[in-house]
Amino acid sequence: MTQEFSKRIDYYTRQLPVLQACHRAVKELYPGLELRWTKIYGRRWAHIGGDETSMLGAGRRVQINEYWGMVLNEPCPIPEPELVQIVQVLRDYLK
Repeated sequence: MTQEFSKRIDYYTRQLPVLQACHRAVKELYPGLELRWTKIYGRRWAHIGGDETSMLGAGRRVQINEYWGMVLNEPCPIPEPELVQIVQVLRDYLK
């Protein structure tokens, strides 16, 4: 799963900025997922991209590293083991 996900991101980074490439790759694997990308400033998570029309105030926060996070709709359609793998791959791209 991680290799396929990485290949999708690599493909899209040839055409798009890294964050947009990551967004497109996640959305391809989980088409029903509503997802927002955030920049983390201490306790504050600031929306910077993703699905702007979704109501994600009560969504699940997933921290990628100390600077980046994502907010997923609830209930999250990604099984926990897969989510851990996705975060590990995203850490390599979002530094």
